[in-house]
Amino acid sequence: MIDAFQTTDTKGPEHYWGVVRRRRWWFLVPCFAAWAIFLTVLYVLPARYRSEATILVSGQSVPDKYVPSNVPSQLVQRLQSMTQQILSQGKLEKIIEDFRLYEQERVSASPAGLVQQMRKNIDILPVPIDDLAQAEDPATAAKRALAIAPATGKPPDTLVFRLSFTAKSSRTAEQVNDALVSLFIEENMAIRQRESETTTNFLQSQVEEVRKQLEGREAQIREFKSRHLGQLPEQKESNVQILSALQSRLQTTNDALAHAEQQQLYLTSLSEQYKALEASLRQGDAASLQSPAAIDKELERLRTQLTGLRGQYTDRHPDVITLEQQIAQTEKLKSQIENQIRSVRVPSTDIGSTPHPNSWVEMQQMSPMLQVESQLKSTTHEIEASQNSIKQMEKEISEYQTRLDMTPTREEELDSLKGNYDQVHANFQSLLTRQNESQVATNLERRQEGQQFVVLNAPSLPEKPNAPDRFMFSLIGLGVGVGLGLIVGIVSELADGNVHSAKEVKGWVTVPVLAGIPMLVTAAERRSMSKRSRLEWASGSALLAVMAIATAFMFYHG
Repeated sequence: MIDAFQTTDTKGPEHYWGVVRRRRWWFLVPCFAAWAIFLTVLYVLPARYRSEATILVSGQSVPDKYVPSNVPSQLVQRLQSMTQQILSQGKLEKIIEDFRLYEQERVSASPAGLVQQMRKNIDILPVPIDDLAQAEDPATAAKRALAIAPATGKPPDTLVFRLSFTAKSSRTAEQVNDALVSLFIEENMAIRQRESETTTNFLQSQVEEVRKQLEGREAQIREFKSRHLGQLPEQKESNVQILSALQSRLQTTNDALAHAEQQQLYLTSLSEQYKALEASLRQGDAASLQSPAAIDKELERLRTQLTGLRGQYTDRHPDVITLEQQIAQTEKLKSQIENQIRSVRVPSTDIGSTPHPNSWVEMQQMSPMLQVESQLKSTTHEIEASQNSIKQMEKEISEYQTRLDMTPTREEELDSLKGNYDQVHANFQSLLTRQNESQVATNLERRQEGQQFVVLNAPSLPEKPNAPDRFMFSLIGLGVGVGLGLIVGIVSELADGNVHSAKEVKGWVTVPVLAGIPMLVTAAERRSMSKRSRLEWASGSALLAVMAIATAFMFYHG
């Protein structure tokens, strides 16, 4: 066998062109066959269509400064929770049954296996705003995204996410993805409402608990005030006033007692002096009878006291008027006693004159000392009453003084109780305010005006399958076919021992070539060769055209 590729001086462009002409079908047929096999396998594999939807989280309709949100979880945490809820076996099994997914797989796979397969077909990925703008018209996407963005001008990346589902049918992928989007929107509202209600209920329970503590503190303060009534700080002023009034009354009563004791002493002295006058009358010594000195002494004292009062007050002052009345009564008493004495000394002989006593009994009956005795008894009772009143007032003064002495202690104890009460009350007011705010936020969530999921891009209806990538698969088949064709062509050329040109002969024969015998063909053979050549070119062009057209179709239509 002659190796046409071992002699280097026989190789040139004409040689290689000859190889291509001779081995064109050795190259073209394996290349087309490999590409066709890849294309057949490609169409045997099931197509996978992916439907995508873009969701943006919008802020609540009422600004946070008016109604703060009471949903404790962050968006990422809530999204994870929603994903777990939506991708739970119960919800996915319902979707599988509603849309009759995985009909062929149901024969061999269990429900759990079908759910697991569906989970693999669902993708949830965050989407940066820049990528969102590139996914559609930049102006439209930016306008829609930034319209519900915070004041920073650009929402965080976690505010936008893309939800996709892959299925064997484009319509099925769109419908299932639409159902998943609805589940996310509903689950977001349900979670926010549930968390908001949980927060409100917790605050309500805390308010009730603190309310009970507050009522307990109020009961302690009421019990303390009831137990220490009269010793409380707010009663200090009234206690001082009452104590001052009692002390003033005590002073007045003491003055009245002193006056009554002085009056008692005067009346006692007057009574004793009158008794001495009675004894002289019994002995018949009428010439030595005279007015008792006690009356003169009392008159002198009263007049001296009146002179002093007139130096301080006017004649219309109550003390001046009272003292004048006492002087008048005393002078009247003195006049009556003197009249009695005169009637005893000079008996009257005129008919119809005032009768005079003939004995001591008659004198005693007509004596003004009956008034003295009566005044003495009255003064004695007045002294006893004043003494009792003084004792009672001293007891009350001691009691009120004790109250005032205990007031600082009670004030300190009450301040301690009020401090605890104020602390609980402040906590109660704070919790009550937060409960009211939380209730408003819960009402906002119930009206679906809180943070919501906004569908920026509705679930798409895929026009071409997402997998497998037919264009790339076609290119791979074409590459494998080209490689296989080259290998087959080269091997077939190397295995061929025929001589195809004079140059090949000169390359391995040392003697010169004297003459060449041309190939003699008839006209019929020439027409047959021409026809076969045209058929080969047509066949080859058709194969290449099929490959080119199919590859272009894969590129544009998947």
